[in-house]
Amino acid sequence: MFSNILIALSASALTFNTYLILHREPDKQVILLVFLSTFSVYNLQRLIKHYSNKNNYTSRHRWIQKHQTSLLSGVLLSALGALILFFRLYDWYNFMLLFPFAFLASLYAVSLFSNRKALRDIPYLKVFIIALTWAVATVLLPVFAYANSIHSKDIILLISNFFYIIGITIPFDIRDIEVDSGNTHTIPQLVGIKKAVYLSILSLVISAFVFQMQFNETGQQIAYFISVILIFSTRKQQPELYYSGLIDGSIILFPLLNLWLN
Repeated sequence: MFSNILIALSASALTFNTYLILHREPDKQVILLVFLSTFSVYNLQRLIKHYSNKNNYTSRHRWIQKHQTSLLSGVLLSALGALILFFRLYDWYNFMLLFPFAFLASLYAVSLFSNRKALRDIPYLKVFIIALTWAVATVLLPVFAYANSIHSKDIILLISNFFYIIGITIPFDIRDIEVDSGNTHTIPQLVGIKKAVYLSILSLVISAFVFQMQFNETGQQIAYFISVILIFSTRKQQPELYYSGLIDGSIILFPLLNLWLN
């Protein structure tokens, strides 16, 4: 449950969904690249957070303590695999366009300077960095694999994914509100749990509205509706599996429902 395999699968599923929405043949190598990149970045962030907060004795912390060697090996191998795949799929022009976002994702967990904060520690910035890197990975990586230009429908899907990821990321800050440092300044710390839930739902509604401007996919709208129901339930304290299982896993509904109903 804590290995981030599900969130990596979810990122791959959202990438696969891009191919479905844009009516392109799915590229297995791009989907694998997104899986490996997500797995490596999320586990690197988790290991760093574990090492910097030794007084956190949650079940997640204890699991990481037990499996930190295998997690570190997984981070190194998946990062290496992602690099090899990237340079097989993209040219230097794509590299220059995408490098700033890859660099941003790396700095999310790690500061280049030991006495400086990582980007995730900058007040209120964390959720937007996550949303931006996910939107780029799940939309631009597929698009750049088959084209060197971006069209309006690609931008609309990028914006839609950006707001969607904001919507499903805020609940994780609600989950961590009691263990996050007061210096983290997450959205739930700023506005409270109830308003944070409403902001999360608003982000999902904006995502669905932007998506509907260009696309008309019944499966996509049903997936949004299910996500809203799950987010609404985070007003009350939920177990870890609710977040790491149901909310993360709900991303997979997008390609599944689009394949089934469209």
